[in-house]
Amino acid sequence: MGRLKKLSHKIISIQHQKRSKNRYNIIFESGDVFGISGDVLISSNLSIGRCLSDEKLFKLKENEALQKIKEQIMHLLSYRARSRFELFTKMYSRGFEKNQVYNVIDELESKGYVDDKEFSKMYALHLVKSKYLGKIAVKHRFLKHRISPEILDPILNELYIEYPTDTLIQKIINKKKLEFTPELISDQKLMSHIKRKGFSWEEISSALNSF
Repeated sequence: MGRLKKLSHKIISIQHQKRSKNRYNIIFESGDVFGISGDVLISSNLSIGRCLSDEKLFKLKENEALQKIKEQIMHLLSYRARSRFELFTKMYSRGFEKNQVYNVIDELESKGYVDDKEFSKMYALHLVKSKYLGKIAVKHRFLKHRISPEILDPILNELYIEYPTDTLIQKIINKKKLEFTPELISDQKLMSHIKRKGFSWEEISSALNSF
């Protein structure tokens, strides 16, 4: 019985994918087909007739996975800023390997595309200025982003100097078209609404007594 011939990872064709501008199909002698981005195709110096070792093929697939992660993250960032952990969670849920996701996020962070401090400033400003949320509620919203207190606390301290809790509570009551009197504190429905906005009873009482 003759020895079975082992097929090499020889490239016999490189074809442009019809529905994607920057993607190609690499067709091997074995009949295997591997989709790849134009960026990885160029950086890997692939050409028809080239034979790839198992190690080279593994590295090629890894580079393609990293490129996919990068492209998807940049697509998400084109809509709005996002935290490191939000990006990691989204990419990991899509089936990418943990280490690959972290490597891409680290690279994008080093280039300034991912910045937890800038994200925190923008998101916190939106929550305070537009949503009139107190510190309790803002911190709760940030839990899913896992921003460190060293980053978040100074940002919130500055924000609540610029947007005092008394003023925020006044804006909440304004939306209800109510007059400012200390007696409002007996309006349980209103008090519960303000408290759900993230203010303590002490902050609410102080705000009502200041008007």
